[in-house]
Amino acid sequence: MKDFSRIVILILGMHRSGTSALSGVLNILGLDFGDKLMPPTKDNSKGYFENQNLYFINEKILKILGTTWDDIGEFPSDFLKNPELEQIRKELKEVIKKELADKKIFGIKDPRLCLLLPLYEEVLKDFGCEIKTITVWRNEVEIAESLQKRDSFDFEKSIKLCRKYWDILEKNISNKEKITVNFDELLNDPETIIFKIKKKIPEISGSYEDCKNKVIDFLEKDLKHYRVRTVDRLISLIEKNLEKEQKNIDLNSLVVEREKMIIEKEAALEEKDNVIARKNEEIIRQNEIISKKDKEIIVGEKMLARQKKESDNKDKIIFEKEKQIAEIKSGIVFRILEKWDLFLKRMFKKYPGFLAGYRGLILRLRGLFKR
Repeated sequence: MKDFSRIVILILGMHRSGTSALSGVLNILGLDFGDKLMPPTKDNSKGYFENQNLYFINEKILKILGTTWDDIGEFPSDFLKNPELEQIRKELKEVIKKELADKKIFGIKDPRLCLLLPLYEEVLKDFGCEIKTITVWRNEVEIAESLQKRDSFDFEKSIKLCRKYWDILEKNISNKEKITVNFDELLNDPETIIFKIKKKIPEISGSYEDCKNKVIDFLEKDLKHYRVRTVDRLISLIEKNLEKEQKNIDLNSLVVEREKMIIEKEAALEEKDNVIARKNEEIIRQNEIISKKDKEIIVGEKMLARQKKESDNKDKIIFEKEKQIAEIKSGIVFRILEKWDLFLKRMFKKYPGFLAGYRGLILRLRGLFKR
């Protein structure tokens, strides 16, 4: 059975925006933030008023979502649908159940609530709690200085982080009744701020009159470590940022010049590649001409070889013919001589004086040839 008599006050705001200061004042007025609170540090000597158990759960949630409190990237708007949050939901319910116990009014403060507000609303409504929100606003230049001192963040990152938190917070509570507190006004006129809050949340038991000295002591001037005191200081910060931007512009100009040089070199290399390509094409054409000539030479050599072969064949035929003619001629001479010899033998037998006449004829013929 839901008990609608419980009230949970959520203190919302960017890191270093003054949420700890407001929580401290409300704690003095009797608002309970739990027993196990984060201890004070040198960066926040008055205390953080953050429940350690809830702090650790919030860090787990951000880790599951793949982000951190100082991530300036986009935060997942549909993170409630992440199935990995089921176990964390159970842990969160257990802690809140234990903290609420017998309390009628309870406070929760953690800048991470700006990001995780939908989850806390879901869980707190399950316990039948009425949710009240108080948003603390502070000059983002002062926040940037404070973050630079504590976390060494640069000006640009701090401003982007501030605007991310404010934008998400505005979307999460746009349709809800909200109380907004200016940090400077809290320091300079706490009575008016307390009256403003108690008018909307009368369930807060204490009053400014009863706790005035404690509140003033808590909100001592040293609590605000970084204040934009003069226009000159603000101008100085702006000038530093502009100087940084100018350096970035100079660097960008250098990058542009480098890119231009690279483009020109690439164009020159491309032209050289084109020249080389044209030369290669010319070489290919010359090689084709040479290849064609080589083919013509090979064809010519083949023709010469055939012609030589044909010539050799003709020479062989002529040789064979001449040989045959010689053989024929030799045969005729042999037969003539053979018949001549037979004739002489017959003549010698028949005419004995023929031999002497024949020898005389031979001698006269020899003498004739010698002449």
